[in-house]
Amino acid sequence: MTPYKFRTVSLNQNTYDKVGSLSKTIAPGINLSFASTIDYAVGKLIGDTLDGSNGKNNGTTNAYTRKEASK
Repeated sequence: MTPYKFRTVSLNQNTYDKVGSLSKTIAPGINLSFASTIDYAVGKLIGDTLDGSNGKNNGTTNAYTRKEASK
């Protein structure tokens, strides 16, 4: 059993299209998933104050963490 839990959300078509455009704007030339794009946007909007990891790296990586780590 994986320790990570995921949930699904429904987006209206307009929002879905915006997330697609945002994924191309965040990391040009890198194909970000919609989930990574939404994670990035929420993190930037409200910060990591709701993140239970307290800034710890749990061993997973995605385009967002790779980009942040390379800064």
